[in-house]
Amino acid sequence: MTGIGSDVTLIAEENVLIFFDEKAPKELHDVAVLHKNGGLSGEVKVGDKFVLDGAEFRIVFVGDTANSSIRELGHFTVNFTGNTSEALPGTIYVEAASIPEIESGATYRFIRD
Repeated sequence: MTGIGSDVTLIAEENVLIFFDEKAPKELHDVAVLHKNGGLSGEVKVGDKFVLDGAEFRIVFVGDTANSSIRELGHFTVNFTGNTSEALPGTIYVEAASIPEIESGATYRFIRD
């Protein structure tokens, strides 16, 4: 990650992290974890894991537009509630968990066992 927006902590209180490529419009930087778009080697799917600086979270739902949004814009949202009853199309939902503290320079990836 290349930066952590000033409002990320507030958003994380809702068990959500928003990721944007650092090339995103500046007005989005305050709410986002910024990264350099690494692209996807395949589709993110239910059962995969989202790894955030070494902490693993099992993916329980992938919104309809999440994969294309990652590929095209470097944008995705991760919801850490495990609750998919009102799932949003661009969001990746992981099992209920606390969001670990993150800092600029942290890493993320999607893995499949």
